[in-house]
Amino acid sequence: AQATQGREESRRLIRGQESHERQQQQRLGEALAESGELAAAAAAYRKVIELLPGKPEGYLGLGEVRLLQGDYAAARDALERAAALDPAYRASRYALGLAYRGLGRLDEAQRELALGLDAQTRYLADPLRQEIQRYAVNLPALRNRAASMLYSGRPDLSA
Repeated sequence: AQATQGREESRRLIRGQESHERQQQQRLGEALAESGELAAAAAAYRKVIELLPGKPEGYLGLGEVRLLQGDYAAARDALERAAALDPAYRASRYALGLAYRGLGRLDEAQRELALGLDAQTRYLADPLRQEIQRYAVNLPALRNRAASMLYSGRPDLSA
């Protein structure tokens, strides 16, 4: 019985570590890109995509790295995927506009850039960020908390 209980505890801890890995890889990719380590940043974002293939954040990060590398075709591919996963995510639309502009597709670029106005990067929810949001009391913070809960599939907590 004790061995079974120990295995279950180990599985629970591993699941917890895996759930944090997504957020860590996204932040790592961003930090590496900002420091110019583009190959390592791309690897971090590919890990986010591997862990969360149905979310746009990894594709957005990878697309932004490809933009920095000047590989507009690869950027377009990643960013079109991000936009398809969440058409309302303005950051991916704006970055897609930059990729189209780099490819000389100016009409499409103009449309995507306009859709991406006021874009902000969205970070995957992590325990610290969620704890900080619990203490927010102003209207923008409450709105952000509600959006975070909706996005994470917990609409019951968004009200």
